[in-house]
Amino acid sequence: MAVRKTSGVKQRGAGEELLALGQGVQQIWGEELGLPAAVKEAVKIKKPEHVGEKLIRLKEVLQIVPVAKSTFYQGIKTGRYPAPVHHLGPRISAWRMSEIMQLVNGGGEL
Repeated sequence: MAVRKTSGVKQRGAGEELLALGQGVQQIWGEELGLPAAVKEAVKIKKPEHVGEKLIRLKEVLQIVPVAKSTFYQGIKTGRYPAPVHHLGPRISAWRMSEIMQLVNGGGEL
């Protein structure tokens, strides 16, 4: 479980909070109410695909992919390099480590 530290206090991320809440509800619905197996399966809350995946900033990306910053951004426009994750903030860009490693290991486009 990914945990953020803020002033010495451990906190869960929003995705983990929702996942824990969903698992708690599933446990209550499934065990205490005695629902059938088909209903238990239907209410399962699955973890989103990219939750907990490591994100890296441009400086780290350019250490792995040895090209100039302008070349990298041009490659994003043409589809050669992966686009950044934009839901971090209005001026914060980061890339999924798995996509960068896939690019490096695949030796080409994604």
